[in-house]
Amino acid sequence: MVHLRLPLAVLALLCAVAVWCFAGPAMSHNAQVLRMPVDGCMRRAARVLEMEGYTVNPGDDNQLCGDKGPHGACIMCNGAPGGLTQVNIVVATSDAQTAEPAQREAERLQRRMEELSRDRGFDRRR
Repeated sequence: MVHLRLPLAVLALLCAVAVWCFAGPAMSHNAQVLRMPVDGCMRRAARVLEMEGYTVNPGDDNQLCGDKGPHGACIMCNGAPGGLTQVNIVVATSDAQTAEPAQREAERLQRRMEELSRDRGFDRRR
């Protein structure tokens, strides 16, 4: 039987390299509840992605996704009781070691959704 003896530092280095090699993109998830119907949320989601420079890709019934440089973002709108809509924003970025850039993007999209939710004339102008 062969016994291998690796110094602890070498073992730690191998583990760190393995984690780095198999790590996926850095991601962030934000959620909010807004007072609007789902279709109004979807119209605002499209506008928010456009305003922030994303190329909007067609999504499913209740989600829109877009790309901007290293970032990919999806905004999902789901009906909630009382005329509310649950908004989930997911952002992934491929050029960061931490989730901080993705978090900043998600927060920016969330702020835009909040701003447009307060714009009562938005639906009349669309």
